[in-house]
Amino acid sequence: MIQRTALLAAAILTTGVALPAMAQTSPAPPEQPTATGVITPDWEQRPQLEFPQGAMKDGIWAGDVVVRCRVGADRRLHDCETMAERPAGAGFGEAAVTGLESGVITEAWLRAHQTSETGRLVVKFRMAE
Repeated sequence: MIQRTALLAAAILTTGVALPAMAQTSPAPPEQPTATGVITPDWEQRPQLEFPQGAMKDGIWAGDVVVRCRVGADRRLHDCETMAERPAGAGFGEAAVTGLESGVITEAWLRAHQTSETGRLVVKFRMAE
């Protein structure tokens, strides 16, 4: 049986530090940013990330996306846009944006961080057997 997985590999960058496209980063504990400004959000409702059907039909088993979003006062991600997608055109960017906008961040996380902040997230899609 094939298992479709999508991993939220990095989290919202709350500083102006740029994240290299498709960089692999280890998330920091939610309450403590690292030197690179990476802060992992706490999810009340985890994003529902779906592996793109078109990618599966084309035999593409992995994809990486960098998305930029704004955190709203309603604890959801808004105005998400794909900054980088690999492989391009396989549907991973759209799947990441749609999935991320379904998540809800905890109220405690929002109290500890600015809600109007725009940040970047890295999503890694992988197929596993």
